[in-house]
Amino acid sequence: MAAKRKDSRGRVLRKGEGQRSDGRYMFRYTDLCGENRVEYSWRLVETDPYPKGKQKDLSLREKEALIEQDRHDLISTSHGNMTVNELFDFYVKMKRKRGKITVRTEENYTKIWNKNMRRRKFANMQIQAVRKTHILDCYQEMLEDGVGNGSITLMHKVLSAMFNHALSEDYIRRNYAHGCTKELGIYNNKGDALTQAQQAEFLKFIRESKEYSPYYWMFEFFFETGARCGETIGLT
Repeated sequence: MAAKRKDSRGRVLRKGEGQRSDGRYMFRYTDLCGENRVEYSWRLVETDPYPKGKQKDLSLREKEALIEQDRHDLISTSHGNMTVNELFDFYVKMKRKRGKITVRTEENYTKIWNKNMRRRKFANMQIQAVRKTHILDCYQEMLEDGVGNGSITLMHKVLSAMFNHALSEDYIRRNYAHGCTKELGIYNNKGDALTQAQQAEFLKFIRESKEYSPYYWMFEFFFETGARCGETIGLT
C-alpha cells in the first residue's frame, strides 16, 4: 500500500491536494467543462494562521468545499471565472450570430462599452465575484465621471441581459444587476414635447429669420409628421 502523503506539519493530504516546496498548498481538479484547474492557498484549513506578509485568502479546504458545492449545483467554475469584459464580448457576438441584433447594433454597443466601461476595475472582475455593491459603485463612478444617464441606462440594460444569460447557463448563482439604476435614481433622459403655442412661436421665429427661413418648410414638416431628422433628410 502506498504511503499516505502528508504536509510539512504531518497532516494527511487528500486526493488532489499537494504542498509545494515554498509551503504553499494546491488542489488539482477537473471542472465541469473538462478543463484541468489548480487552486492555491497558504493555509490548509481555516484555523491555520496566515503566513507573515501573505495576502489573506480562503484556506485550501474552504476552496475545495466551494468547488464541490459548485459541482453539486452544476455551476460552471471555469465560465464563472470569466471577467465582465469577457462576458460582454461573448454575449454581443452570440446575439449578433443568432440574428438577435444587427452588426450596427453590435458596433454601437461595443463603442459605448469601450468608452464608458471596459477600462474600469469592475469590468475586469470575475463574474462569479460580482455583487450588487460592485455594480452600484461602478454606476456611481460613471456619474462622477460625467457619463450621462442615457449611456448608463444603456450599459445597465446590456449588463442585466448579460448576467441573465450567465444565470441561465449556470455560470453564476444570481443576477445582482436588477434594480441598481432605480436604487441610484438613474433614469433615461426624456424630452418634453412642445405645446402647440410653443410650436407656433418657434415657426414664427424661423419664418422671420433671414438665416433660418429657407428651412421653414422642413421644420413645418417635422411638426406635422413627427418624422425624424434622418428620415426627412432622406426624402427626395
